[in-house]
Amino acid sequence: FSGTRVAVDVVLSSLDQGISFERLRASYPFLTQAHLDAARTFTTVNPRRGRPPRLSELHPGLKVVSRKTVRRAS
Repeated sequence: FSGTRVAVDVVLSSLDQGISFERLRASYPFLTQAHLDAARTFTTVNPRRGRPPRLSELHPGLKVVSRKTVRRAS
């Protein structure tokens, strides 16, 4: 993506939303499968700044269970 004005997040989120690679390639003819692999690696190593996503957003099938232990003050 170097030298282009296309954001990595735009391409990856489009793929995640179900847009086919062929349709993205029609919009961005420079894209190859190697670009997509590198983009996925880049976003894994360099996550976006800000509040991290919730566990339920990352893994919708998991259930978060919280257990607290209450003890008396000594």
